[in-house]
Amino acid sequence: CQKDGDIFSFVMEMEGLEFKDALQNLAEKAGVELKKINPKLAAEKNKTLEILELATKFYETQLWKGEGKEKIIKYLYDRGLKDEAIKEFRLGYAPNGWRNLLTFLTGRGYKAEEINKTGLLVKKESSDKHYDRFRDRIIFPVADINGKVVGFSARVAPGQDESQAKYVNTPETEVYHKSRVLFGLD
Repeated sequence: CQKDGDIFSFVMEMEGLEFKDALQNLAEKAGVELKKINPKLAAEKNKTLEILELATKFYETQLWKGEGKEKIIKYLYDRGLKDEAIKEFRLGYAPNGWRNLLTFLTGRGYKAEEINKTGLLVKKESSDKHYDRFRDRIIFPVADINGKVVGFSARVAPGQDESQAKYVNTPETEVYHKSRVLFGLD
């Protein structure tokens, strides 16, 4: 008959259904439960991913054109990394200071509470004030299987106090679940 397509288009044509209805029909027959997507939650998740991507670009810029250019690049080279690897893994630098990233992101129209949901900020106890989680650290973005940045690992800059925490990671968030993400898998 010269027709082509997949199981969905077949059911859509044979039963006169829209894609959503054909999907639901086939899922029921296969015993698969379809989860309902809450548009509000999906929009919040997208905003979180958008903020994380913008933060990654901020950190990359700080490495290549900011303080990191002099301070961190040489350290990375001394560790055997080449520009290609640094760029492929999107390494960055969080400059010293309490509000660098917060100021950058709020300047782009994001609210502190939205940014806080990403794990990039720490909220001061008994206050509405926030500050950057990562300060004077080499930034390693952590991406999901699709290449979307979902969190960060950050190493203290060389020459700084390593007795407190050599590495600091993003806490669990709506998009970052440590047990579900493997660095570099994307």
